[in-house]
Amino acid sequence: MFSRVISSYWGPGLYSVFATLLQGIFCLGMIYDMNPSQMPKAFCIVQTFIIYYSAWSLTGVCAAFTFATSSVVLWPSPMKRSDASALAWKDIYYFPILIFPLACLSVSLPILLGMNAIEPTDDLHCDASNPEWGRFLGYAGFSMILTIPCLFLSAAAVRRVLQLHRNNQHSHHSFKNNTGSFHFGSQLNNEQGVTSGRLVSPDVSPDNTPTAIDPEIPHSTQPTCVRNGYARCSPQ
Repeated sequence: MFSRVISSYWGPGLYSVFATLLQGIFCLGMIYDMNPSQMPKAFCIVQTFIIYYSAWSLTGVCAAFTFATSSVVLWPSPMKRSDASALAWKDIYYFPILIFPLACLSVSLPILLGMNAIEPTDDLHCDASNPEWGRFLGYAGFSMILTIPCLFLSAAAVRRVLQLHRNNQHSHHSFKNNTGSFHFGSQLNNEQGVTSGRLVSPDVSPDNTPTAIDPEIPHSTQPTCVRNGYARCSPQ
């Protein structure tokens, strides 16, 4: 359903695969009653590095999604783009999803195995515990190589969205003020036109009685002042 909404399948699909791998290797510990002290050494090593690799891969998928959505806001394309193209697959996503997890694994694997750091812990799964700083070579440390830049990228995108929102509000407010000034000016001009003499009420004084046009009298025989409309005629 989520894939249909965003019209993109690579992100949700890869996330589901790596999340299933992570949860699956964790749940395999039920064979040994989720007790790391009962787990064989080989199982502990495999479980630890699969958990690490799955966590790094999930981090890469999230980083790719963050870059895809933030780049639309920070670096919009001058060409018209559809909503689906923002989350379309790009070759650059191979780095966080494929190259980054393999690079982390190639670094942590020889170091942790050389130090014999993977041992049973007081947790539900095996982990690097001797020394404990060895966990920084796992999901607790290497993942921050991507998460910290994504944090600043997301913050920049949020700042950009708020800036655009403020600009739109300012433009809308200025448009309303200009529209109000236009209507007020038009009304003022109409009032000035009425009082400038174009429309003057007739003088109804006793000496100057307004004369109406008689429709039964031919137009040519009527007085000139009457022919001009509702005018003031002096008594003869």
